[in-house]
Amino acid sequence: NMLDRNTTNKETSFTDQLMYYEMKSGIKYPEEYESIEWELFRICRGEKVGRHVSEILDYLKSNGYTLAILSNSIFSSKCLTKYLESFGLSQYFDMIYSSADLKMRKPSPLVFNRVCTDFNVNPGDAWFIGNNREKDYQGAKNAGLKAVYYNRLGDECESHSITDLIELKTIMG
Repeated sequence: NMLDRNTTNKETSFTDQLMYYEMKSGIKYPEEYESIEWELFRICRGEKVGRHVSEILDYLKSNGYTLAILSNSIFSSKCLTKYLESFGLSQYFDMIYSSADLKMRKPSPLVFNRVCTDFNVNPGDAWFIGNNREKDYQGAKNAGLKAVYYNRLGDECESHSITDLIELKTIMG
């Protein structure tokens, strides 16, 4: 159930939802699920590349960091990758994970541990930078990772936070 996803940390994918509605309605969608997923995602999203994003990604890659994305999303990692390609950013990332593919959401330690296992890295040696204090920052800390809260709005918080991605140069140096 889509409404349970924030309390159970279990995820359902956009494709799973399409198949469910197709079965329930008896109506066959004329396009492949992947095409429908991409078209809706592209239309509904409106992000822009933030300040210092390319600069910090260049810096981290040139300093030997392996980079991955772990996103709570009903959209597949394939769809998220295509979206990053549209901004010219996908080449920075070695892997893109979507909760839709993992069937589990942050803050579950299982998703953080999955990424660490896939990259053969001890959680205590991994950094996680996220923009949600509970799901990203606290979830990563609870899983044993070094966590940084990207506090874009600059709200008051006691956590290890930054308001500009360029601050990662100092923290991760």
